[in-house]
Amino acid sequence: MSQVDIIDRVTSLFDEWGVKYSVTEDNVVLSGWEVGGGEYTVVIRAADQWLWMRANIAQLSDFPEGLRAELLAELLRTHSKMNEVKYELTDDGTIGTSQEIPVEGFNPHIFQAEFGALILAIEYFVERIAPKYLGE
Repeated sequence: MSQVDIIDRVTSLFDEWGVKYSVTEDNVVLSGWEVGGGEYTVVIRAADQWLWMRANIAQLSDFPEGLRAELLAELLRTHSKMNEVKYELTDDGTIGTSQEIPVEGFNPHIFQAEFGALILAIEYFVERIAPKYLGE
């Protein structure tokens, strides 16, 4: 299946599910989500026989310096306790979440589970984790 074909399948599923999205000139799917008053964009692209999905959630620098190690430890614990919920930290200090699906294993059920895990990771971070460290 080509990269264009897999993106066409993603957008067809989004159309079927009523998910709002846009597609860039580079054939990247962007889907915006509002969670806890913030807006988050899920980026979906096909490359190297994989479907990659990612969303930035927060900047580590937004959290008090003295609590960052504890926050990162909680992200690791959550990563191991919650099926499919995965957090990551980029070199520039961005906390994000991602999922990958091999193109040859793509089907609507797997895509729905992996995409849903991204949204769950954002919601869990915004509603349960961040408030502990931001004093909200």
